Amino acid sequence: MKRFFCLIGGGSLVTAFCCSYLTAAQLIGLICVLAFLFLLACLLRSHWIKARLSISKSVLLLFLGSTVLISGLFFAKEVFSYLPASALAGTEQIVTARVTDIGLRPGGRYTYAMKAEQISEEALPFPFTFYCYSSKSLFAELGDSVTLEVTFFEPTENDFFHSQRYYKGENIYLTGYADSYTGVKTIQQETDFITRCLSQLNKFRHSLYENINEFLPTKTASVLGAMILGFREDIPYSLEQDYIDSGIIHLLAISGMHVLILALFAEKLFHLLFRRIPVRQEAFSAIGVIIVVILFLFLSGMQVSALRSGIMMIVLQAGKLFYRKADSLNSLFLSGFVIVLQNVYAIMDIGFLMSFFSSLGIIVLSKPMTDFMMKKLGFYSLAFRQFVESVCISLSATVFLLPIFISSFRSFSLIAPATNLVGGVLVTPVLALGFPIVLGSAFLPQEILSLLFDLEGFLLTLLNETASAFAELPLPSIGFDYREIDLAWIFFFLTGTILFLLGKYLRFSRQKSALFLFLLLIFSLSSGYLSLYRNEKNSLEVYFVGDGTTANCILKSRGQVTVISPNDDDYIDEATCSFLRKKGLRRVDNLILLYPSFRAYQDTVNFIETVPVTNIFYPESNLNAEFTLTRYQKEETNLFPINDDLQEVRCGKDENFSIVFDIISGAVSLTVFFEENELLFFGTANASRDSEAVIRCLRGSDFSKASDQTENTVLLNPGKYAEEFEKAAYLHPVSFTFRSQNH
Repeated sequence: MKRFFCLIGGGSLVTAFCCSYLTAAQLIGLICVLAFLFLLACLLRSHWIKARLSISKSVLLLFLGSTVLISGLFFAKEVFSYLPASALAGTEQIVTARVTDIGLRPGGRYTYAMKAEQISEEALPFPFTFYCYSSKSLFAELGDSVTLEVTFFEPTENDFFHSQRYYKGENIYLTGYADSYTGVKTIQQETDFITRCLSQLNKFRHSLYENINEFLPTKTASVLGAMILGFREDIPYSLEQDYIDSGIIHLLAISGMHVLILALFAEKLFHLLFRRIPVRQEAFSAIGVIIVVILFLFLSGMQVSALRSGIMMIVLQAGKLFYRKADSLNSLFLSGFVIVLQNVYAIMDIGFLMSFFSSLGIIVLSKPMTDFMMKKLGFYSLAFRQFVESVCISLSATVFLLPIFISSFRSFSLIAPATNLVGGVLVTPVLALGFPIVLGSAFLPQEILSLLFDLEGFLLTLLNETASAFAELPLPSIGFDYREIDLAWIFFFLTGTILFLLGKYLRFSRQKSALFLFLLLIFSLSSGYLSLYRNEKNSLEVYFVGDGTTANCILKSRGQVTVISPNDDDYIDEATCSFLRKKGLRRVDNLILLYPSFRAYQDTVNFIETVPVTNIFYPESNLNAEFTLTRYQKEETNLFPINDDLQEVRCGKDENFSIVFDIISGAVSLTVFFEENELLFFGTANASRDSEAVIRCLRGSDFSKASDQTENTVLLNPGKYAEEFEKAAYLHPVSFTFRSQNH
């Protein structure tokens, strides 16, 4: 059997993906069913299986065996690791843990990845890893043992992203906040040899990143650090959004292209070094490449996408040692099997899924597509074929990534094939020059490094400008986060499946079938968007978009968008940008800031640098807001202080709804009116008591005012009142649509 790892890896990946959505009780049922099928296949005679199922017994056993193995591992991981750890959520504990990673977020805030070993001086039978957030340094190094008080939380599901799956994909079970002001006991432990090596490698990794920042500006240094060393925290928010909008955000993550370029560079170097060896130069070179790839995986932070491509490269080089040619498809599924075998939660990592599916698309589709295009065009020159191959590689990866974009991001970049083609051309010299420069920055002279980094900076600037230019196009992506679009997809898949089953009776050729399915897709989506346009033509849509701690209110009417932000908070800009992208919206007409005394508006700055905003309203008493917004104001942006002279703002394409401001004791509240009906109210303490609004929006501090009208209350940031205010009693996350009476 030539590709048995395709069976093992395919069964493992599909099973792990299905198990990731099941509870522990459902997992038991799945394991019993799979085990019964496996035993049944073992008992039945092989000739009966061949006659009835047209499949060999060994093939069936390999597939079912891998499914039983992975489902069993998933159940064990859930029952013995995750469930005991999640029971600590909502409690304060004295924890003794070992530091495994250290990160620094904007504003001087720290993130420590820790492996809990003792809880309240009791040893844990199954230590678990958690993220510990702190407002100041704990003065601990990698491998140190730390004892401190931690308040544990289970990742909260919110509108922004599926946080529980995200953290599980990172092998993190809980998050927590450290009480770093009551004293932290840090013990520098005598670590084993492997831990000391990893610690020294991590320090070397940080020193290389410091060298990059010394020679390059912030933007280009952050991009190079992400591509080579896996540091993505310092990429400016607006630049990262440009890469997302242009469809080439995967270039910033270490994946197959990065490992391939490094391997080619190392292979050429080792061939040069071992050219005088009389026997098996190729074997020595392969061993050297394997060592370089393994070191690079550790140096890049062992990202899952990099691990997938690293395993494929190791298999490819190992084939040279044993005089075997590695099969790309077999190697891909082998890498997937090894990754989920090592950590079954890796299937929840969106980076791994995108890396795997893009590689699968390139392996399966790019060559047939290239041959078809060359045959149809009739040109056979080598240069033209290389160009066609580049286009087909970009298209094949995009086609296989389409289900992930639609299901996970609810949007699809229309310009992704073009940007991937241009970005792929630019990123190759960036990486080819970047690897030797970054690694050589530890010992090369300053004069040579300055010259090389100048050249690298020019290439990185060109790549950044390309991403920004494509992101500023009028329609870089379309949003699918609408009920009408979901119905259109369901109609397309059902109709397409029926026609596929009836194809042999209709006598459709492959070309006719492909053309008909394409026309059916265009018809379905066009009908969905036409229905969407008619439904929202005379309506006001109200959405609440949050990150788990606070929420923004978004009003949408006839393509016009108004964002109301009660306060500035971590990730609230990302949640709002993600929402707008899912809806296919590219600009904001009005941004209203309500918080009267907030001093740091970095998230608001991130937002207005990413999304064009026409009008910004802010409390006149907040001088910090005025100073910050004036500093970052763009030419097309107008600033309006909210004061006694500004009482009403007309919004919408035809000014079909209005916002009335009310200032009481410096605090700003507002009421939204649509067709003479009071629809929405942002409450202050006095004004909310007499409100007759259809919906009332309150902050957590106004909990007492919501207890008597819970049926129409939205609690924006529950905070410490979350447990007190029952989840069924408030409407978050929610959305409402109000139709015009004349519609």
